[in-house]
Amino acid sequence: MKRVFYIKMLLLLLFMFATKVAKSQSWTQQQISIQAQQLPLATFIDQLSKKAGFDYAYNAKIISAKAAVDYQTTDAPLISVLNEILPPRNLDYKIQGDQLLIIPKKKIKQRKTSLTLTATLMYKGQYLDGVAVLDKFTGALGKTNSEGTLRIPINNPQANLSLTFSKEGYQSKSLKVKMNGDKSIQVYLDSLQLPMKKTSAPVAFLPSVQLKEKEIEDINLVKFFVSEAKTAQITTLDSLIYSPFQVSLLPMLSSNFTKNAQSVNNFSLNLIAGYSAGTDGAEMGTAANINRYNMRGLQLAGLTNIVGGHVHGLQIAGVNNLSKRKMIGLQVAGINNVAQHSMSGGQIAGINNVMNGQMNGFQISAVSNSLLNHGQGLQLAAFGNFARQNFKGVQFSAVLNKIKGTSSALQVSALLNIAKDSLKGVQLSAFYNGAYGHSSGVQISPFLNHSRATFNGLQLGILNHAAQALHGVQLGVINSTDTLSGLQLGIINKTDHLASGTPIGFISVVKDGCNALELSYQDRHFITAAYKTGSRYFYNIINYGIDVQQAEQMYFGYGFGTAPRLYRTISLNADLTANYVQNTPHWFKDKNFLGQAKAQISYQFGRSLGLFAGASYNVQVIDQQAENKTFIHPRTAWTSQNSGWITAGWWSFQAGIRIGRLGR
Repeated sequence: MKRVFYIKMLLLLLFMFATKVAKSQSWTQQQISIQAQQLPLATFIDQLSKKAGFDYAYNAKIISAKAAVDYQTTDAPLISVLNEILPPRNLDYKIQGDQLLIIPKKKIKQRKTSLTLTATLMYKGQYLDGVAVLDKFTGALGKTNSEGTLRIPINNPQANLSLTFSKEGYQSKSLKVKMNGDKSIQVYLDSLQLPMKKTSAPVAFLPSVQLKEKEIEDINLVKFFVSEAKTAQITTLDSLIYSPFQVSLLPMLSSNFTKNAQSVNNFSLNLIAGYSAGTDGAEMGTAANINRYNMRGLQLAGLTNIVGGHVHGLQIAGVNNLSKRKMIGLQVAGINNVAQHSMSGGQIAGINNVMNGQMNGFQISAVSNSLLNHGQGLQLAAFGNFARQNFKGVQFSAVLNKIKGTSSALQVSALLNIAKDSLKGVQLSAFYNGAYGHSSGVQISPFLNHSRATFNGLQLGILNHAAQALHGVQLGVINSTDTLSGLQLGIINKTDHLASGTPIGFISVVKDGCNALELSYQDRHFITAAYKTGSRYFYNIINYGIDVQQAEQMYFGYGFGTAPRLYRTISLNADLTANYVQNTPHWFKDKNFLGQAKAQISYQFGRSLGLFAGASYNVQVIDQQAENKTFIHPRTAWTSQNSGWITAGWWSFQAGIRIGRLGR
């Protein structure tokens, strides 16, 4: 029997332990969505506990000095959030049932088991980025960064490396390195240039970037004008030939005969279309000018200019300009301009400008401008401006400005401005401004200003909304934010959490602010009910009073007040209200008004209960033509008649109970 008893007790203990473990696992795996910017770590942990429903404990000394939290996640397990937030701050945690214990992270001494080789690649004193580093035995090791540097971890402290460094447009270099500790090396690469004959073009003009085979010859318009034999000729070139001029009817009928695909011309005149290795001067064509490599100077075409290398100068075409490499200068086209690598200059088009690489300049179009990489400068369009990555500068349009990356910009539009990542700058529109990342600056719109994350600055419009937090000012008819650190000034204000500052308006709703109903008794048989909403330092009052002996005599109105703390549980309430007095059977027939200024001392017993008492000064104004000219208080301090009005004033006293709280 004893053995059976012990077995039952053991099974019971195992069941209780398994239940406890399962319960702790259930809440640690709960899906959490949270956003925070510069939020104290203690506040962040408190918000996690409310979302996941667990208790927590920690030593305040190890939390207070930790860095503020910048974090955002959607539907992530709670344990993943803890693992991302606590370890970087030298903190760890333990789970005991429904409680989370936060403790200092134990320091683990690590013994160095690997070495680092730092390679810096240069060319003529300039750092080279994108240089591929290959080891003969282990394969690719990576590419250098914008500072020409690649840090390579070496697991074998006695390794002998056989490295090769290569980059398009440069001669590859091989180097053997013996590791006997952390090491830094500098490697200098030489430019890869085309061999030149005595009649070759100037060195400065030759392409610094090697083009892919048939890179422009695969364009349909080029195929139309240039034969396959001519494109085959260009792929076997061993030199470029300088020619002072070229006259062409078509690419196959040229004054350079069969050498036009190798020729860099100082001047080229194409009666219909011309094809050459490049232009170093000026080129004019009725239909098309096609350069395999670079163009430096002027290109003028009735239809199109196509350059497979760099452009340094001016392209003017009736339809289209294309630069496949770096563009330094200006493109002007009746329909479309395209720069596929980078641009320092400008594009002016009748319909569309496209910049595939980085831009430092301007785009002006009658329809749209598109920047597909980083850029800075000006975009001006009648319809829309689009920047797919980071942008610094100005966008003007009649319909839409849109930036997908981070931006430091001025956006001006008659309809829509959108910054899909963080914004530092100004948005001005006639309808909608949207900033979807953490942003700072100014949003001004007659209709709607919207920020999906934290907004630092000014929102001015009919509707203003900062979804996560506002650090600044909202001026509008309706203002809304989750966390307010600043000022809301409007007809209706709404915020969930008041960090600092205050909302001021006709109606302000603060979830953790002032939300109280006060019931009081005044001398001369009046009972008053007042609802207060807003913040402790500025709340709105909806007021109602009734004479318990004469039910037909009542007043109702609106006001505002403030309740600064005198002590932790004691505050001074100062209220101003304006009321309409109804004391006849006919509603709103008489002009009868009551103003009240109240000063009260209140004591808060707990979170939702308080008592108050104080005095008020009352002024009642009645039209001399009113049906009932009786004052609501029989003993007035003074009365007067002036300009058709009867006025009286008196002191009164009241005391009452408050259900709710006046805020933090």
